[in-house]
Amino acid sequence: MRIQNSILILLCIITLINSACYRKVEAVSYEDRVEQIRIDNEKIRNFYKETTSKEERQRVDRELPPYLFERFIDLFDYWYGTPWDFNGITQTPRKGKIACGYFVTTILRDLGFDVERSKLAQQAAEKIIKTLVSETYIKRFSGMSTGKFIRLVEEMGQGIYIVGLDTHVGFLVVHTKGVDFVHAARTGGKRVRSENPLTANVLKKSKYRVVGKILDNKELLQKWLKNEPFVVK
Repeated sequence: MRIQNSILILLCIITLINSACYRKVEAVSYEDRVEQIRIDNEKIRNFYKETTSKEERQRVDRELPPYLFERFIDLFDYWYGTPWDFNGITQTPRKGKIACGYFVTTILRDLGFDVERSKLAQQAAEKIIKTLVSETYIKRFSGMSTGKFIRLVEEMGQGIYIVGLDTHVGFLVVHTKGVDFVHAARTGGKRVRSENPLTANVLKKSKYRVVGKILDNKELLQKWLKNEPFVVK
């Protein structure tokens, strides 16, 4: 009976991971979406904690990255168009303004990463990355063209990356069709947007670039599963 129940629970988890219903942004408020994500996260965490099956845990380990990838995309959709401001700290999309660091840490927090939202947002971009990502999954680049930089990031594989620049931080989304730069932009309308990284001025002008890959990072995902804090050092 325990095996049958366990399989049923695992199937429910996989259904959550593969669900497309999250994409209907206009039908659900941001607050309700974040609450639903919190509930789904708890189901995954509880299942992972309670199961004694190595195979079941390995299945969750495999399915967790695509689950979180889709949730990142879900929340990005809500934030597009939110005004940027250097001192912006809003926690609600399109209500108030938000700075680049606060955009990054708010997304992470609302996806279930236990981060110190305000403290982390005020750190240098590389420190934000190092707070979450182990050195194995961090790459640093300097003195190269934007095109070469993007090609090298693509070679690191599909997923979500935090990208730190000289004076800016955002996300790079590597997917089957290329790369998107998602950030609270200081230029081009001063708003949260997704743009082609090859033409993004703030990325082109930065002399130093550092990226941290989130979803292939086993240590990071284990901390997420155990709901452990990511402490600013």
